Amino acid sequence: KWITLEGLRTNYSIYHLSSDQSGNIYASGSVGDAADTYYYIAKWDGTTWSDMGIHSPFAAHIYSTTDKNGNLYAAVPNNTGQTFVYACRGQFMEQLRQPDSR
Repeated sequence: KWITLEGLRTNYSIYHLSSDQSGNIYASGSVGDAADTYYYIAKWDGTTWSDMGIHSPFAAHIYSTTDKNGNLYAAVPNNTGQTFVYACRGQFMEQLRQPDSR
């Protein structure tokens, strides 16, 4: 049976879903309107959505995945062609390393 997970803003698109070993669901996508759109990752803990602290006005998509241990990772492209990689550290995402300048 499909159910609606309430709480995300109504004007959103979800591009990727993943889950961790605790049963949390992570959604990456976009939210906004004609004047302002940004890209995000949110976590559903079974009750509420929470913001994971990544917002990008430049990304075409934020790609997210979990590894076999349930750790969440995200790749966030910017408007200069660089991609930043983040890992979930508790409640928020932390950048792993700065991309190489070329």
